[in-house]
Amino acid sequence: MASYPSIWETSGINNPGDILTPGTKTFSTTVKSSSTLRWMFFWCTSNANLLAENLNSMTVNLLIDGLELKSNQIYQYEENTGGWACHYWSTTLSDWVINRVTQLEIHYRFSQSTNDGYLVYPAGDYYIKFDVTVQ
Repeated sequence: MASYPSIWETSGINNPGDILTPGTKTFSTTVKSSSTLRWMFFWCTSNANLLAENLNSMTVNLLIDGLELKSNQIYQYEENTGGWACHYWSTTLSDWVINRVTQLEIHYRFSQSTNDGYLVYPAGDYYIKFDVTVQ
């Protein structure tokens, strides 16, 4: 996968942060219509074994304007970063429609209470919504 800047970083959001209980976190930004950006979500745990366990009780969906991306549109990989074992879901965004708001949504669900090695996240639905205005 080619390397493009992250939409989070170009928006000044270095990390959308954890949602500690089921619920929604919302962000907004503006991009140029000519931009090609990387959009990703990641889940990290204190070690690789725990990451594998967490992924078994977790589903992740990426949606653009309410339409779920297919698995062949999402690049998945794992990486150790700063003492964390992380799994990434990533896609590239381009061909923006000028003067339009595009909604990016990450919906993840834990089927059971999930421990990342530091915190426990209750079972339920978590949403990260990102409204992108295109110039």
